Amino acid sequence: MSLVCQVDANSERAALLRRTDAFIWDEASMANGRDVAAVSRLLQDLMGSAEPFGSKLFIFAGDYRQIAPVLPGAGLGDGRAAEIELENDPVKVISLPNIPVCTSMADLINFVYPADILSQPDQCAKRAILCGTNAGAAQINSGIVEGFPGEATTLHSVDRVKEMEAEFGADPGFLAQFYAPGVPDSELTLKVGCGLVNGARLIVTAISPLLIHCRKPGTQEVILLSRVPFTFRVGRGGMEVVRRQFPIRVAYAITVNKSQGQTLDKAGIDLRADVFQHGQLYVALGRVRTRDDLMVLVREHRVDADSQMAYAHNL
Repeated sequence: MSLVCQVDANSERAALLRRTDAFIWDEASMANGRDVAAVSRLLQDLMGSAEPFGSKLFIFAGDYRQIAPVLPGAGLGDGRAAEIELENDPVKVISLPNIPVCTSMADLINFVYPADILSQPDQCAKRAILCGTNAGAAQINSGIVEGFPGEATTLHSVDRVKEMEAEFGADPGFLAQFYAPGVPDSELTLKVGCGLVNGARLIVTAISPLLIHCRKPGTQEVILLSRVPFTFRVGRGGMEVVRRQFPIRVAYAITVNKSQGQTLDKAGIDLRADVFQHGQLYVALGRVRTRDDLMVLVREHRVDADSQMAYAHNL
């Protein structure tokens, strides 16, 4: 679908655009690429020129190394189409020089969370394994929690279809399978001492069916968390589900998007799956102070046998 700018060719606004010598688009890195293309087509029509932006000078300002804005409900193709790129800009494969690399998840976990650190929640809060997706982070978190000492507690959500009569209500087990960005999973498995995230990192000190007792790292300030309702839609135009669950996730592994702006003592990056969004690789590699505090997990075929240098896709 192509967007169209509604400017009459004979209007005063069109005349002003024709007289303008240069345009500055601030925060262009956060704009949708389709909007930029629409402006280019408008100026081509007004100037009678097939050149980009009708041969007008355009200056795009912004931080092009940050992660692009999230498009709710968009697929991978939608996100790529919305990015601003050079014309025919190819997908690049770059080397990761002088960065410690591993090909085993166990090695990555041991680098970020060795046994002596894993038993110190305050130290764990200064570290993270970074993944491209919530699903990847959840899988790693599940494995770490499973190996964590203590008895696990699984807290189930209460799900229902919004504004549906009770007699026609969907089976809770059916609703539990759905998830959405920003909505906690139906099952939350915790152990005392686990690290959690909801914008800020917390440490679990006690668990009950109604409340989770937490504290901030480095302090003894107690924070009580209760279940809150989240509303999300299944698919595009599907039913609305209301999920009442604790607003937290285990946070030994988090998404690259969630890590943006943080500074970590140690970080591991799971690059077994390629990054899929502009700026993700740069953000992930920039979370630590020195390269010695970083390790990257890649698949074996991404490591050169002679130089032992790893390679990764970048957008």
